[in-house]
Amino acid sequence: MERFDTSVVRGNDHFELLRDEWNALLDRSRSDSVFLTWDWLYAWWRYFADDRQLHLVIVRDSSGALVGIAPFCLLCGGAAAPGRTIAFLGTTHVSSEYLDIIAAPECETGVVAEVLQSLYASRDCWDCLLFTDLLETSLVYRFFRDWALARRIVLKKIKSHECPALLLSDSREKIFANLKPHLRSTIIRKSRKLEKLGLHLELVESAEEVASSLLCLFQLHKQCWNDRGIRGNFKDEAIRDFHRDVSSRFFSRDMLRLYKLYADGKVVSALYAFKYKNKLFYFQSGYDPSWSSYSPGTVLMWKCIERSVDDNLDNFDYLRGNEHYKTLWTNTQVSTWTLRFIKKNSIMVRFYYCSMDSYKVLKKRIKQSIYR
Repeated sequence: MERFDTSVVRGNDHFELLRDEWNALLDRSRSDSVFLTWDWLYAWWRYFADDRQLHLVIVRDSSGALVGIAPFCLLCGGAAAPGRTIAFLGTTHVSSEYLDIIAAPECETGVVAEVLQSLYASRDCWDCLLFTDLLETSLVYRFFRDWALARRIVLKKIKSHECPALLLSDSREKIFANLKPHLRSTIIRKSRKLEKLGLHLELVESAEEVASSLLCLFQLHKQCWNDRGIRGNFKDEAIRDFHRDVSSRFFSRDMLRLYKLYADGKVVSALYAFKYKNKLFYFQSGYDPSWSSYSPGTVLMWKCIERSVDDNLDNFDYLRGNEHYKTLWTNTQVSTWTLRFIKKNSIMVRFYYCSMDSYKVLKKRIKQSIYR
């Protein structure tokens, strides 16, 4: 039987030193989530740690090689959310999808057992385990439920999001032919109109361009959402700083895909995405509302899909949210889930979450009655 050495990392310095081992383990794991990279989660910790405590469960084999990471943190709640909660790094402020334990493929069962044993051994330090943005194929989703039920820990399973994804083929023509007729027509017509105005696509290809191009994205995103009366997702300075940091880290690893679409000598649309393993993760985009009649966002999306085919990728992941501008491109989507575990004796925590669940149900019913 394989022997493991399991420890809990609580210091920032140790977290920083794990970078190369962490990314190497993730690369060979079954996970293909860019949001589990050390770069993403370390940057998140830098900007959004607040009053959380680091709680990384680190598993090594008998030779000392890193074979498992549970990227957790501990939040000590107050009046707004009583109790002490262990959750994934990355669960607030920015959209981190497909979170999970990271494990070497040959050690998955052993790593999960070690993480569960570590959590149970530290059970006096927490009242709730809250794991969000899980795929049904994730290690946490597959193994944690039976463990909790066997220990009389209250389990609540909640659907989090629908995440559309376009499955790519080796041919642009095949993908285009499978798009909805109206979308194909829009791409052809609007591309022709923009080509008359000097349409061209630019990918950020130097480190010096990253900051200015990201600022351009922020501005275009703000313009198109403010035009609809919404502040947008880059409204807070800490969020903008986080993306400046992580985009620089991703660029150095050839994982950043930041595109700008030009027409009439100016940027009319921008798209921000990440390439990891066999996927392109679409994160955000923006366009100049004064160019909306040219559908620059749609044209740019298609050009990014074409580039993804050229990069031999097989999945264009639109991430959380089944908004029309995403489902226009695909009918394929996966669900993510939240698993919430509360100890039986944590009465106030159970009452709090029960009240919150009831409030959300009531709010949804009221909203449905208004728009019926």
